[in-house]
Amino acid sequence: MARLEELRRMVPGLQGLDDRGALMYLQQRYAPDVDVGVIAKNLGYSEPAPTATGSRGLMRGAADLGLEVASGVTRGVGMLSNVFGANNPVSQATRSADEFIRDYLSAQSKEDSARAAAILAEAEDAGIGTQVVAGLRAFAQNPASTVANTLGMAVPTIAGGVAAMGGRAAAGGARALGTMAGIGGASGVGEAKGGIFEAVKNEQMRQPGMTEADATAAAEAAQAYGGPNTGNLALAGGIGALSGATGFQPAAARVLGAKGMLSAATEQMEQGLLRRIGKGALVEGGTEFLQEGQQAYAQNIALQNEGFDVPAMRGVVAQGTMGAVAGGMLGGSFGALDRQRGDKPTIKDIADAPTVDAAIDAFTKVLALPMIDEIQADANVEATRAQRCGPRCVP
Repeated sequence: MARLEELRRMVPGLQGLDDRGALMYLQQRYAPDVDVGVIAKNLGYSEPAPTATGSRGLMRGAADLGLEVASGVTRGVGMLSNVFGANNPVSQATRSADEFIRDYLSAQSKEDSARAAAILAEAEDAGIGTQVVAGLRAFAQNPASTVANTLGMAVPTIAGGVAAMGGRAAAGGARALGTMAGIGGASGVGEAKGGIFEAVKNEQMRQPGMTEADATAAAEAAQAYGGPNTGNLALAGGIGALSGATGFQPAAARVLGAKGMLSAATEQMEQGLLRRIGKGALVEGGTEFLQEGQQAYAQNIALQNEGFDVPAMRGVVAQGTMGAVAGGMLGGSFGALDRQRGDKPTIKDIADAPTVDAAIDAFTKVLALPMIDEIQADANVEATRAQRCGPRCVP
């Protein structure tokens, strides 16, 4: 065990991996033809007794998905709490709760997660193409669980949209989208603060003679507002707000809040289904790539600001790719159930705008069109009422 701990100090790729993940990383990078058990024995590490191999079963798999959603919700709440400091008591409680939940995942799910982490760690300093492939391979280790966790992290934003929507049958309303943009922005800032805190603390703890108190103090300073990483915190907030207003969250809120899942699924089986699926997958995949990639970038820059020799793009593309695939699947799924005006601007419209004013105008339409839809829906209700009761209707 001591020899494995020594390697953790010498091999940057082992940062953040548990013992199983560290062993798998060492195998894949340095000894792919050697059994993990042999590597563990040579490092003086005694592995836990092996569990039975094979399928975990339908019920156990379903339980894992439920636990992943719960873990995601806990992380989502923690991200919002991190806005007030990544080491505040609520954030500490959510981290403990997440660890508690994930302890109950099946052995197979834990091994899949460790393998995915090892794949990402192995390719973090590679070129763009290799990182893209690594992101796809990591996602393929446990796709359903990755999507479930991503959905869980979005629950606070979706819940805010549903609450602001108030059950209206129109397409959400500007108030709902504004709420989701606000929660998404706060979540983006909180995720960045939490990631910076963990990255800096973990790296500081690897330094000889460093105490946990000193490492924690350095991490708290790194994630603080007004510090050297404030620019990346602001950028994370902007990307989070964009995702909250244009990603799969608004579609999910409309489906769950305004119509109900069953009725929406029935009503939306019509012309344009494939277009909605493709659009939802593209938009959400793009925002998730930006979010996850920028989060990795922010952590790298934070470590550079602490004096550590870390490439700015370490793991950025791989993390972004994995997030894009998970987000794309969610965007396509909720896009299939959601129907909106076809002229609503997309992220591409905003990004391709020729001027800053044009980009602001496109983003404004994202918020304004649902309000127009809501007004039109109210007008349609009044027109239908007048048609049914004729001149007897009293204004």
